[in-house]
Amino acid sequence: MANQYEKLIAQKARLKEQMDREDFKLRQSKYYENRQARKDRSRRLIQKGALLEKYFQADKLSVEQTEELL
Repeated sequence: MANQYEKLIAQKARLKEQMDREDFKLRQSKYYENRQARKDRSRRLIQKGALLEKYFQADKLSVEQTEELL
């Protein structure tokens, strides 16, 4: 009986470790997805800002002045 109980305890510990690993992988995956989305957005904003400055000669304008221009 005690041997069976010890096996159940060990099995429970293995399952918990497996669940912890899966949870870590899921959180890590979401972190990288969010990180890539932020990088993509930053790149897009920089490119659009460069185009705005190029075609509207807005490089000398403040943020408020650029907003008024748009």
